[in-house]
Amino acid sequence: MTNETQQDNRPFFSLTWGGKGQKPDPDIDDTARAQPELPPLVVLSDDAAGPSVRRMTQFTDAAAACEHVDFWYPPEHRSGLIAFWALARKPAEREDGPVEAEALVLVRDHRDPELVSPFSFVDMTAAFDFIRQEMRHGLDPSLVVLLWAVPAGVETTVFGDVRVVPERAPEMEQPMKVLWNERGGRPSPEGSPRPAEPVRPRSQVEALLSDLANALRTGKSDEPKPAFAGFGSPEGRF
Repeated sequence: MTNETQQDNRPFFSLTWGGKGQKPDPDIDDTARAQPELPPLVVLSDDAAGPSVRRMTQFTDAAAACEHVDFWYPPEHRSGLIAFWALARKPAEREDGPVEAEALVLVRDHRDPELVSPFSFVDMTAAFDFIRQEMRHGLDPSLVVLLWAVPAGVETTVFGDVRVVPERAPEMEQPMKVLWNERGGRPSPEGSPRPAEPVRPRSQVEALLSDLANALRTGKSDEPKPAFAGFGSPEGRF
């Protein structure tokens, strides 16, 4: 494999970096860190590890993904490939309507982080509830990746070339800005007491991260983790 087709193995949009005791992924907090310049294009392929397990490969653009697929997958073996643009926020609506997207939960295999079990949901509320439920059944939160997935098609042209549709990731919604309440008037002059900032209720992301932090603090890092046996929940679209 050439350097141009090698995937980026860094974690993306995960709830936590690495293993136990690591800090929450700053990409979850929209106001704390700017979004990546280019969201990764992810390709999931079948793997011998199991029927519901997929091998995850990440690319920085569609051209790299096409070169990889053209080299490793003959045309008759491309129908099982699943591709999507991974976004940190919900895609913004276009002039012709909303962009098709699903809340996607990827659970990494603790033995091989490139092996994932994918589960898709209609919105983030359902995805959060699923993660909390599975954490109660022993799911390690450090193995969870949560994102918005915009499906992409892997097609073969009449000339035998590979192309990904759409070729670029859609625009993401802009993060909401919290402004202080100006009902009391203009900002006070220097030296005068400033108005108290309004109390902001915790978002679902913050509540979930709090649950994850509690789970990480109570977990025993010196005990070996058993092999993940899968979920009893129904599989999603992916």
